[in-house]
Amino acid sequence: SYYECAPVSLLPNAFPKASFEQAVDVAPLFNRLVDRLSENADFLETTLIPVGEADPFTFQLLKLYQEIYIPDKSSIPPAQNWAKQADRLGLFRSDYMLHTDNAIKQVELNTIASSFGALSARVAALHRHLTTFTSANPAVTEFLTQNKRDVLKQENNDSSMETMVLDPTTDGVPENMALEKLAYALHFAAQHYQERFAPSQKPILLFVVQPGETNTVDQRLLEFQISQAHGWRIIRQSLTELAEHASVDPETGALMLRHSSSDQLEPEEVAVVYYRAGYAPKDYFG
Repeated sequence: SYYECAPVSLLPNAFPKASFEQAVDVAPLFNRLVDRLSENADFLETTLIPVGEADPFTFQLLKLYQEIYIPDKSSIPPAQNWAKQADRLGLFRSDYMLHTDNAIKQVELNTIASSFGALSARVAALHRHLTTFTSANPAVTEFLTQNKRDVLKQENNDSSMETMVLDPTTDGVPENMALEKLAYALHFAAQHYQERFAPSQKPILLFVVQPGETNTVDQRLLEFQISQAHGWRIIRQSLTELAEHASVDPETGALMLRHSSSDQLEPEEVAVVYYRAGYAPKDYFG
């Protein structure tokens, strides 16, 4: 076995505050947009049917969507359409790059298996510690100062920025609460499930992962935060394992999960399914 560290810089890179705050401000709007689009069957069919003709994976996803959410294309009796009755939780991540004028440009919006929320929080804490701990080091201070000058000079097109110095009252690494907020969102969803369905025993959370997962640290940090802060048990299984260990209660539609192939273990009810896999054809079998 071996450990491969995710790429990370020891010191932070300067980033325009206004651009950062803009990305934060528009995040709820993009989240709401994605949720609304997921309910717009006409738009999805118009957009994805041509794509599905060239991409078998998209074709199967659209077929599954139609089977669950479009009544006249579904063979599932409404009372047994458990997937449609389930609540949804979206954990999204928008990716941006800075344009030449330091305006943010969205590169993509991840709607499944959005990773690095936990690791980014840890890196932000590392950067805050190192910039504070090394503030008395002239070389580090000069590096950070010059980095800030370069960004501000480009943003304002003003050569006078060469005299800019670090301001401890306004400069620094913003607090990153992604880990805590992601964990709370999953906790909130599980709590809502308990209140809605009132299972006889406390349910569990299921992390759907890839076999041989390489991004386990990011996932485990989130798992530990949920367990320690909110008291939920979490089970990790791949789609292949779930084909053997998971079942649906025919009376209630509850997702039940056994932890191994042993029939002696009582299955546990799943409150929340969190997908860190399923976005690529290789995740599926058969």
